[in-house]
Amino acid sequence: MDFLQVDFNPHNGALDFHKKAAEIRAYWAKMGNLPPAERFYMTLKDDEVGKDQWLQAAANIVQPTDVESHGGWITMPTRKPGQKIELRGERLRDGRNPSVSQLLAQRSDDIASIRTNSTEDHFLYIDAGQMALYLADWDRTAAIPTLTKRLTRAWDIGREPRDILAFNGNPVEHFGTIIAKMVSARARSGDETAYDEYAAWIQRVDLKVPFGQDELQKPLIEAANRPSIARAIDYLFNDTRSPWSNVFARENGYWLWSFWQTPLPLNDAFRKQALRGLEDNTLVGTINFEPKENWQSRGEAHIELKDGGGMGYGGSNGDPDTTDDPDHLLPSMQNGSVHHRMLHSHVGQEAELGEMLLQLTHRGRYQAFRVERLP
Repeated sequence: MDFLQVDFNPHNGALDFHKKAAEIRAYWAKMGNLPPAERFYMTLKDDEVGKDQWLQAAANIVQPTDVESHGGWITMPTRKPGQKIELRGERLRDGRNPSVSQLLAQRSDDIASIRTNSTEDHFLYIDAGQMALYLADWDRTAAIPTLTKRLTRAWDIGREPRDILAFNGNPVEHFGTIIAKMVSARARSGDETAYDEYAAWIQRVDLKVPFGQDELQKPLIEAANRPSIARAIDYLFNDTRSPWSNVFARENGYWLWSFWQTPLPLNDAFRKQALRGLEDNTLVGTINFEPKENWQSRGEAHIELKDGGGMGYGGSNGDPDTTDDPDHLLPSMQNGSVHHRMLHSHVGQEAELGEMLLQLTHRGRYQAFRVERLP
């Protein structure tokens, strides 16, 4: 309930209104005279309420005061760079025993110790990791040992026979997101050796999953200059055993779209792959540009792929900065052939051309963005 900041039906199962009403009355009788932060603390301290209530209490304690939650909707304000916002549980930093830090660490361990011998253990691991992340939001120094324990378990997934966390699918698909978040949190907390452990892990796991790729890339971006991460990036982009060794392949499609919006394409390791890709002149289709008077009805350009399928383009919105100078019309982009090195299929508005990344604009013109230090 919003005014109590407690969800009495956390799994959204069949709702028993009589049971829910009784739970609300019991909660209010026990907590009604306490300020919200004290209620969260008492819930976190209560051994009997279970993991769902612990997680809710922890989330409330570390929630910034300028963030609002209503009916499942979360409102995030725009902040100034470097602006620091107090947490809702700030008043609990008063030297009490046990401290919030101790309770968050304990509850992460408590959740991690639960065993069901079923795939429910997958969710328990994620919940234990989330509690460790709440601890990092509250007390970075205190979070390092807890994050280390959760990550040590991550590195060991599948090493023992019949490891339940390795069952029912790819562990990267199930846990990659929480693992990457914990690595980043541990590094921010002061233990950058988490990056070294991550570098070793990401080179040995199966990355052939279309989920969680954005989070998996973040530790690589954060520590790109760290030797262990630099070696991992080189492996990921250039070793044939890695599914990232050919991001231009059609099967890599939409799930690597966000990759192009990160600093990783400017990494030295990826430049090696880019040069390999530029050597491929395989004809893959044709591109045709429409006269401006047809834009509203037919779009600005159409790409037809040889093996079927295609895409349209209409993203310039009549860009007034685009010149009509014929010298700026890229010859190879005039109506005619499209080569593999000009196009990777998951791109709608961007193409890989020559030694530049180009973004199409209206009438087939282009904007060139030189790749820094590209040989």
